[in-house]
Amino acid sequence: MQIVMKIDTADLRSKLAQLGRIAKGEEPQCRAMMREIGLVAMADVQRDFDARSRGQAAQGVSWRPISPITALFRRRGRWGKMENAGHLRQRALWMPIMRDTGKLFASISPLGPGSVFTVQPLSVTVGTNDRRAERLHAGGSSTFTFTPELQKRFDANVRKVLPGHKPDFTPKGNVSHAKKNWNRWYFVMRNWLRKISGTSFTVPARPIITRPSPQRAETYATIAGKWIDRIIGGRGTA
Repeated sequence: MQIVMKIDTADLRSKLAQLGRIAKGEEPQCRAMMREIGLVAMADVQRDFDARSRGQAAQGVSWRPISPITALFRRRGRWGKMENAGHLRQRALWMPIMRDTGKLFASISPLGPGSVFTVQPLSVTVGTNDRRAERLHAGGSSTFTFTPELQKRFDANVRKVLPGHKPDFTPKGNVSHAKKNWNRWYFVMRNWLRKISGTSFTVPARPIITRPSPQRAETYATIAGKWIDRIIGGRGTA
């Protein structure tokens, strides 16, 4: 008794023709295949962004922590007002990197404002069109200007008057005539910011999107392989 498999040349020609249409991007389901790959790839980009924003390495890439001057003007949120340089250093270490307003992170989601998600029959492009993304991604320089808007943020983040009673004596030991318990650090920082206004600073590169690792590339290829199997097998979409 023979155990055999008969290959029908007509059926083989049909499947080869389907492969040809897939290779040329003529198969209608190619776009659906690339869309699924794009969704998985963008989820990978978001996962990497989230990890790096918390100071962790992702795909071998980590981001430098935010600088104290950046932390000085971040939204206060749950952090409360700062009273001294120690508070500022802690805030710079604790605050998530490049996630102040959440707009940049939202722009790397398929329907997020400023997102790039372009599907073609044999390719998909994912990324962001956020106006700040290029400089943050590649690094560069930025000129600091102590604008009225930044002054408002500074006042919102730094305590001008300290809790407690006004001091009886000045730091030099003289009788204090202050009407409030003024925070000296507030005035020192404000004067310093006015002095450095117009100065250029280096923006370190913090890559937002990096080349996929071999493991991720294999995942994308596996998705494509499953779609090709479905198309040739005539099972349609999943």
